[in-house]
Amino acid sequence: MLITNHEDGVTLKVKVVPNASANKIVGEQDGRLVIRLTAPPVEGKANKLLIKLVSKQLKIPASSIEILHGHASREKTLLFRDCEERDLRDKLGLLA
Repeated sequence: MLITNHEDGVTLKVKVVPNASANKIVGEQDGRLVIRLTAPPVEGKANKLLIKLVSKQLKIPASSIEILHGHASREKTLLFRDCEERDLRDKLGLLA
């Protein structure tokens, strides 16, 4: 499942595609939200850009988002602190 409840908020499974031509949330594929990033996957650059892009697109403070699992992987789990599942689903629905 793409979004699940967590004791500190909700989690979102994402698949990051680094070195893309543009920063863009593409859509859902295989139970993960696919996000293309222009940053390379070195020295945490793609992770920083991921948080920045998701924060901006979903209008959620970057300080409320953290990478829970997958720091060195393309498949990651993001934690949205103090967020409810319905709110995150609504925000993601606006991107469709």
